[in-house]
Amino acid sequence: MDRFTVTASAVAGVGLLAVVAAAAMTPAPSTPPPPVASAPAPDFALATASGATFRLSEHRGEVVVLNLWATWCPPCRHEIPDFVELYDEYRDDGLTVVGVSLDEDGWDAVRPFAEEMGVTYPVAVDDGTVDGLYGPTVSLPTTFVIDREGNVAHYVPGMILRDDLEPLLRPLLDADPTPSETASS
Repeated sequence: MDRFTVTASAVAGVGLLAVVAAAAMTPAPSTPPPPVASAPAPDFALATASGATFRLSEHRGEVVVLNLWATWCPPCRHEIPDFVELYDEYRDDGLTVVGVSLDEDGWDAVRPFAEEMGVTYPVAVDDGTVDGLYGPTVSLPTTFVIDREGNVAHYVPGMILRDDLEPLLRPLLDADPTPSETASS
């Protein structure tokens, strides 16, 4: 190797180290964290595909899986069949699943997609409310599991499939749906 090649390689290496060091020392963007486990889940109301209004506070006493997703998101597409199965299997035990789409194309994209996927649970298109209360969402999908008392029990950024979600749901579904009423008896 000649002296020029050695010098150029050394300069390039030092430059690369400087870039890496500068990136490591750059503070992360300041975004508020999502609601933490055991914090009250913020209430919201959105119109669903059926035209009804889904209001979270009306589902107190149920275990709610709040899934933020989009039609263009491959992991979202992968987990939706598991949500359909869980909802169909456990809704009589007090499970509610609500899918809140963050699609910019709104119902034009969401309605045919939900039909194609055979979604049986309520689906809504966010108007910025849910992402504002639970976000900002930095990855899709993002799932919140809300206990019967209306508290965030679990926050799952990224895809979650039945094998990982069901063990989070079972203890919440098995819990007494009205602990305050039985305590006063």
